[in-house]
Formats: sequence, structure tokens, C-alpha cells
Amino acid sequence: MIISRQQFRNKLETVKQVLREHLLYAQQVTDRLAAHLDFHQDVQELQQLRSNLAQGRFEIVVVGEFSTGKSTFINALIGRKVLPSKAQPTTATINYIRHAKENPHGTEEAIVFFEKGHSEHVPFQQLEQYVTEMSTLFSVVDEISHVDLYVDSPYLEDGVVIVDTPGMQSLHKKHDEITRKQIAVSNASIFLFNINHAATRTEFMFISEIQKSLDRIFFVANRCDEVDISEQSVESVVASIEGKLQHNDFFKVKSGYANVYPVSAAKALYQRIGGELATEKEHVDAARYGQFEEKLWTYLTQGEKAREMLVQPLQRMSLFYEKLLNGLEEKMQLLRGELNVDELRDSIERLQQQIETRRMALSDEKERLHLELRALKDRFRSDFEAEAQAVTDDLKRESHIQHIDDYEEFREQILSHIRTAYTGCVEQASERFKERLASLVLKYTDRFDDELVGQFGSWQGQIGRQLELRSFKQRHSAELERLKQEQKEVLQEIAAAQGLQDEFTETVSAYHHDDLLEQRRQREEELHQTRYKMTLHQLNETPQYVEEVQKREREGIIGWFKNKFVGPEEVPIRVKNEDRKSLQETMQALEHKYDATMKELDIRKKAPGLSAEEAQRRILAAEQKENQLKEQYKALRNEITRKMMQINEDQLKLLTREIENAITTAGHQVIRSYDSIITALHGEHMVNYAFDMHIRQHDQEIVEMNARIQEHEALIHINKQKQDELLGLLSELHSELSGKTEELQALQAQLA
Repeated sequence: MIISRQQFRNKLETVKQVLREHLLYAQQVTDRLAAHLDFHQDVQELQQLRSNLAQGRFEIVVVGEFSTGKSTFINALIGRKVLPSKAQPTTATINYIRHAKENPHGTEEAIVFFEKGHSEHVPFQQLEQYVTEMSTLFSVVDEISHVDLYVDSPYLEDGVVIVDTPGMQSLHKKHDEITRKQIAVSNASIFLFNINHAATRTEFMFISEIQKSLDRIFFVANRCDEVDISEQSVESVVASIEGKLQHNDFFKVKSGYANVYPVSAAKALYQRIGGELATEKEHVDAARYGQFEEKLWTYLTQGEKAREMLVQPLQRMSLFYEKLLNGLEEKMQLLRGELNVDELRDSIERLQQQIETRRMALSDEKERLHLELRALKDRFRSDFEAEAQAVTDDLKRESHIQHIDDYEEFREQILSHIRTAYTGCVEQASERFKERLASLVLKYTDRFDDELVGQFGSWQGQIGRQLELRSFKQRHSAELERLKQEQKEVLQEIAAAQGLQDEFTETVSAYHHDDLLEQRRQREEELHQTRYKMTLHQLNETPQYVEEVQKREREGIIGWFKNKFVGPEEVPIRVKNEDRKSLQETMQALEHKYDATMKELDIRKKAPGLSAEEAQRRILAAEQKENQLKEQYKALRNEITRKMMQINEDQLKLLTREIENAITTAGHQVIRSYDSIITALHGEHMVNYAFDMHIRQHDQEIVEMNARIQEHEALIHINKQKQDELLGLLSELHSELSGKTEELQALQAQLA
């Protein structure tokens, strides 16, 4: 539990307990005094005050551009992954996140409220289809009004409500209005930056529109875990963002409000849902989130709203006791004989005479006041016109645009800035008019309170509602289009010249290729001839026949004995030479191989149509053509650049005039609307009401005094014993009430 939050919770419980005890006592006292003093209405109002205290709210608005990690930041606050968080833009509607016990069903769920009036109960698992731009079921921006999320989270106890907004540049203008209103009435707002891309123009423009709430806005730089600390420290990045907040072209935030708190919502959430952080840096990044929470809750629980929440019920209780004591003292004085009823009647008669005299005088004063009111309107008109002109001059000084893309991207924001500036002028002027009128009324009446303030009207018009800024896209001159077409044609000619170079280079390459093939052909032919001649020489040197010894059996008896004892007879014979046959086959193989090689080389020859010399000449010509075209292209490009700069300069002048015209138009609207603004404030009605109320107030005093006289007469006519008993009761209660009052005053001093 955050220390400052726990301390506040303890104080709140103390106030609730004290209030319960004092309300019980007040009820007992009013019951005992019911016959003499009627304070039951006061007690009922105090009971309602106690109920309001129990339902106290701490509203925290979270706003930020896409990629700031807004959904992850809120998930870290509540300690759970409830809102969808992805790399794409997500939130497309307003989400109010409350504790589950505030749900009439007492359960965790989301209730989706549609623009057409119906609602739907949705589990968290399906939430993405109802709150994000990625929904495939609905056009979330157009069909869904808002979503109430009921989550069982300790962070949402004590009436904490987190308002998740679609942020800046919402797709629905209604969302922008709701976001600004929520920021204006919230206890605190958190403005998220992406620490890696902080302080963008859109962010500055939005800050300028909510500048009245800067005292309740915390600037937070999320994703500090992504800072490369080897290049720069988190503190140096934060200092840079703070510097940009204080020095920019849109709205300069005062140094006291420009503090930026670095956090890592991702690391904090990971740790809070049970994840283990691995490095010391991750622990440091996660700890920064807790440090920011402590600062936020210190502000929430020690701010004016928190003190008012704690002290106001005690002050109201003290006022009740004071009123009760005054009533008791008057009754006691009467019973002691210190008050004279006849004197009271004389006082009433004198008061009636004074009122009649005053009523006649008021008629003249009322007429004088109306004359002064008309004079005030005339004086105020000149002041108002001067202020409107000053706003016009300031806006024109701020309207410098450096590039047309800036204008096209921020057209709607520029219009919104113009409207906001003039609306602020009207609001401030209206408040000053009310203050001056209040000062006039106080000269003639003796009060100017909330009831009188409530008689003021408010101007409901919209400054610059019909304002438009034209788009200046696609406004190119015919000459620029001609230059661009010519540039395109030159590029095509350059490509053609490069194609010719490639073609002729291929021709030269083909000749070189064929030369290599011819050289190989010659080598193959020489090798073939050498091998063939060598083989032919061997063939010629090889005889066709060779002699061999053949063994043959002898015939006859003698031949038989010789065959048996000497062996067969060896007879020389002539046979064909097998080596010659082998050489002939080798020669045939050489012929076949040679023919195949020659055929392959013939096939591989490219046989170009141009000679190598002609192709080389054409390559040089194409290169010269390409160089000429490139020079022409360069000249065209320079001419186009010059022309575009001229056009851009002309367009910048046009759009600057466009913005200035819009500013001037809005300024004229403001000045022309002066009479309707003053009429809407109901000044005459408020003056009449003030005088009528003044008279009614004194009439009521007479009625109340008559009632008191009747009560006093009733007391005087009771017997002495009852008077003494009543006096004793009143004295006892007076003493008790004095003690109770001191007790409350001591507690108020402690809480202040």
C-alpha cells in the first residue's frame, strides 16, 4: 500500500467514525428538543453529507498518443492485464475503470454502452472487440458511446476511477470534447509520452488546449526501459523533454509544471503479475513506476480536493452545532427572563417599517443599477473587442508554417487551436463581466452568493464552428507537369541508351567468345592430327602377319611314341597381327571424337550480325548519348526542384493567408457575437433577481421572528417547574454541545 494513500485512508476512516458518532448524538439531541426546536431538516442534510463522503471519488484521467503504452500503463496501475495492449493503435472509446464492488451485480465485467441507447455485458476476454480500432464486430468509434469496466483491484478502492481516453487525434470529435472535459474536472491527469519519441507537435497542441488544468497534470515518460544507457542516461532524456516543454513554438509550460517522471509500465506490470526481473536495470526501471505512484497519491491525498473532502463534513457539523447553540441560548435567555417578548414585537414593527422604506429606495437603486449595467456593457464592449483583436494578432504570429506537409497533417488541429483560443477569450471575458456585475450588485444589496451566481446564464455558441481550411494538395502548375513529363521521357531515353550499350557489349562479348572457340578448335585439330599421325605410323610399322609356333600330334606308330615321350611336334605358321586391328580401332575412335568436338564447337558459336569493330563503335556512341541525356536529366531535375520550391513558397503564402483569413473570420465572429454573449449571461435577470431576493430575505426574517415570538409566548405560559426543568436540560445540552464543537475544531486543525 502506498504510504500517502494509507495515511489518507486512515484520516478518512477517522472522519467517517467521528461523523457517525456526532450524527448519532445530533439525532438524539434533536429528538429531545423536538417540542421546542426543529432541527430535523438539518440532521437529514448531514446524513446526506455522510453518504456523499462514503461515495467520494478520485478520478484519474490517462491520455497519450499511439505508442506511448497507455493500456499497459493502466494495467500496471490496477496490477492486471485487463485492457488490450498491442503494437497497433488500440483504444477507440472512453473507458471508465471502477472497482467491482461498484457494479450493481458485484462482479467483474465490462458493460458496453452503445450510441443507440442499449448496453451489453461483456467478459474481459472479449473486450478487444468493443474498445479497439482492430474490432471486426463494430465500428467502435461510431457505434459505442463508452465502456464501464468493473475490476477487483486494490488500486480502485476508496472511490478511485481511472478514465482511459482514446487520446489525441481521436477519430471521433466527441471523444476529444469528453477527454478535455474529464481533464478539467478530474482530481489528476496523467499525460503519457513515449520517452523515445516525446514532445511531438500534436502533443504540444493538445497541451495548449488543456493549459487551464496544468496544475493537475503529471507528465510521464513511459518505456524508459528502452533507453540505451550506453549512449545516454534516462535522466538526460527526461531533462531534454522538460526543456522542450518549456521551450517550443506552441505552448511554453512553466518550469514548475514541466516535471517529467520516467517509468517503465511494462516492467512494473510484469513484476506485479508475478514475473521475475533478471537484471538490476530492470529492477530500477520497475521501481521508477512505484516512485511515480507515490508522488501521484501524495498530490491526490494532500491536495485541495482531498482536504475539502475531509474537512467539509466536519465544518458542516460545527455549523450545525453553532446553530443549535444559538437556539439554546435564546431559549435559555427567555426562560431566565433576559428576553422581553414586547421588545421583540417592537423590533418586528421597526423592521417592517425599515423594509418598506428600503423597498421604496430599492426601486430607485434598481433603476440606477440598470443604467450602470448598460454603461458597463458599453465599456466592456471596447475591452472585449481589444482582447479579441489581441487573440487574433497572437494567432497570426503563431500561424507560420514551414512546409505544406505540416499544414496538411495538422489542419484539424490548427482549426481546433483557433477555436480554443477564441473560446477561451469568450470564457475569460464572460467571467470578468460577471465579476464586474457582481461588484455593482454588491453596492446595492448585502449579499452575492451561489444562489445569485446561479442566475447567470452561459453562452452556448461555438466560435468558428463553420471554419474550414482548404486542402492545398495536388495544386501543381502546368509547367511543372510538363517538366516532370519531360524528365520521365529523358529517363526512358537513358534506359534505352543503356539497353543499346548492353546489346552491343553482348555483341563484342560474342565475338570474344567465338574467338576463344576458334582457338580451341585449332588446338583440338592440332591435337587430333598429332594423335592420328602417331597411330597411323604405328599401324604402318606393324606387319599384317606374324609367325607363330603351333603344336601338332605326329602320325603313325613312331609318331605316337615321339608324341608320348618327346611331346607334340612344333610347326611354324603365319597369322594376322592383332595389334594392327587394335590400332585401326584407335584411329576410328580418334576420328569420331574429333568430329563430335568440332560439331559441338560449331553449335556454341554465336555468329553475331555485326562485326566486333562496328559493335564497339556503337557502344561508344550509346555512351555519349547516355552522358548527354544524363546532363539533360540533371538540368531538368534542377529546374523541377527550383520550380517546386517556387510553387511550395507560393503555396506556403497561400496557406498562410488561408490560416490568417480563418483567424480573422473567427475574430470577427467573436466580436459580432458580443451582444449574444452578453444577452446569454442574463445580466438584467440577475439584477432583478438580486433585488427581489433581497426583499424576500427581509420578509422571511419577519416571518421567522413572528414564529419565534409565538414559541417564546408558549414557553412563558408553562409553569415554573417545567421552565426550570427545561432550563436545566438546555443548560446540560449547551455544555455538551460546546464540548462537541471543540472536539470537531481540534480534528479540523489536525486535518488541515
